[in-house]
Amino acid sequence: MKAKWLKEIKGLLSSQDFKDWWRDYTKTQIEIDRAKERLDELLTQENLQEFRADLSQKKGIDTLYQSSGYEDQAAKMVAEASELENRSYEAVANFEEKRVYVSDLWFKVGAHEHRIEEIKTSLEEHAAKLATTKDRNIVLNIKSDVKALEAELKKLEKEYGKLSEEYEKEAQKKSRLWEEVETVWMRSLEYNLKVAENEIKAKKVKVESQRFFSESEESKKRSLEVKAKVDGTRKQLGDLEKGLGDLRAFARDRFECIAEEDFLYWQQRENNRMVFCVPLVTDMDNYNIEIKALGVYHADRQRGVKFIEPAVPEQKVLVEDRRINEFFTVGRKGM
Repeated sequence: MKAKWLKEIKGLLSSQDFKDWWRDYTKTQIEIDRAKERLDELLTQENLQEFRADLSQKKGIDTLYQSSGYEDQAAKMVAEASELENRSYEAVANFEEKRVYVSDLWFKVGAHEHRIEEIKTSLEEHAAKLATTKDRNIVLNIKSDVKALEAELKKLEKEYGKLSEEYEKEAQKKSRLWEEVETVWMRSLEYNLKVAENEIKAKKVKVESQRFFSESEESKKRSLEVKAKVDGTRKQLGDLEKGLGDLRAFARDRFECIAEEDFLYWQQRENNRMVFCVPLVTDMDNYNIEIKALGVYHADRQRGVKFIEPAVPEQKVLVEDRRINEFFTVGRKGM
């Protein structure tokens, strides 16, 4: 760094060499800012694609488990439906056996009813004959027949009562057996319908899981594409930042200054305790005063840019000091 006068600094800033350097420097800085924005955007896209890939992968696994659950339920119901079908065969066989037995009872009850009616009719006929017959032998024969018919009727009525009671009892059993058959058939039908429904659901969910896996692979592919762009942008940014560093190194040699990221510094010839600082940025918030790029300011060597002031030509300061002295001198004489 070489000490310079303020007018030398201003002359340097207005020189064509500095203007060319500043043009290249600001252009590089703009390209760096754009590259950083582009990198941030690409990193956001990369993270988003990775998140989507992981999310789709998780959804695919979850739906695949769900599909397996439906398949397991369907297999379990197939087994239960098969068991019910076997039970239905047994129930139908029991019902059929009972039906044949009850039908046989029904025929026996019917035969007994028919025979009882025949005997009753015969007894009425015999009674009528007794009322009109005077022949002793005929009367004896009729009474003998009546006695035999009454004995048979009594026996038949007793058997009829037992058969009727057994018929009612067995008919109720037959009804219950048929209800059991219908119940087994209904449950078997329900399980068969559930099997079909679960198999369709399993197929549907499996297709959905494959879609999620495909989406995951597509997101991974896009993530790799974006990652390649991230790597390219990082390299571009590194090259630009190196170029910016080269420009600062050039400024150190060419303009005989200390070149940092935000300021160029020169030792003051006017005051060796102070330095001139020229901002390379405009900043309205972070310093003790608002600074503008390529403005000329000065600062203490120790504090640096923690406290900076606009650089004022020495002659102007002397003029202002003289005016202040005259103000106080005139004021005193006037008194």
